[in-house]
Amino acid sequence: MLTGYDSPPLHTLYLDRPLKGALLMQTLARVNRTFRGKEDGLLVAYAPLAENLAKALGEYTAGDQANKPVGKNIDEAVALTVSLVDTLAALLAGYDWRRVLNAGGKRPFLNAVSGATAYLRDPATPGNQPAAG
Repeated sequence: MLTGYDSPPLHTLYLDRPLKGALLMQTLARVNRTFRGKEDGLLVAYAPLAENLAKALGEYTAGDQANKPVGKNIDEAVALTVSLVDTLAALLAGYDWRRVLNAGGKRPFLNAVSGATAYLRDPATPGNQPAAG
């Protein structure tokens, strides 16, 4: 039942038999689909999984393996994330989005995001003035 249908809201999938190759990769993709309000997916395996997953990942082409489609270096990912968060913090230094987020209300996240967007687009925000000439 893993082929021929799409179920983005699927969060947890239980495996009671070993899967291999493309079928295993497709199974992982089923629980990894994005969907509103869904942050992650869970694959619970009662059958051997780790060895079969390593073999399935080994089926990628040499070019895929060279570009590391999975298993990026965690230190590089952390450094990039920290850099991006620092950039965002500098851009939003004049807008207290945390206060808006913590103020509560009906949709605090949307209020904080729309407020941040308005701040970034405001001509009065530092850095938004065009250079002379």
